[in-house]
Amino acid sequence: MNTIINAALFQLTWFACVLGGTAWGLIGVATLVLFSFVCGSWRQDLVYAAAAVLIGAALDTLWIQLGVLDFGTLLSPIWILLMWLGLGLTVNHSLSFLHNKPLLAALLAACSAPLCYFAGERFGAVIIASPVGVMLISAAWGILFYLTFRRSILSHAQS
Repeated sequence: MNTIINAALFQLTWFACVLGGTAWGLIGVATLVLFSFVCGSWRQDLVYAAAAVLIGAALDTLWIQLGVLDFGTLLSPIWILLMWLGLGLTVNHSLSFLHNKPLLAALLAACSAPLCYFAGERFGAVIIASPVGVMLISAAWGILFYLTFRRSILSHAQS
């Protein structure tokens, strides 16, 4: 049941960030953080969340600077960083089925990343200035998820 709750909270957070910006995104992320505390996995969850925010900030800023994405800012907007934080809070919960499957995680991420950005564009949150550049995003997400879930194998083997 926790897996379903976490997935639902992340989807709500995604919509809150895309449609409501930073203010609504903060509410969405707060619910995910509270969920993490209730589940008792907050320490490990926050490590993944912090890493996701740092990597997401670097990647989305890179996409902006390369002319792939246009958020109307020179750096990643706060609301998308909140979305990355929320994504990090799913690693041990709704994405836990990928812990021993880094190749599957990479494939799913590479396929879903463009869909996330295209959906965001449909909602008016981003302009995809270079559709070909979305292939770079797809590859980056594939690598990121591979490394994340490769790391999760090592983390779970040590505990």
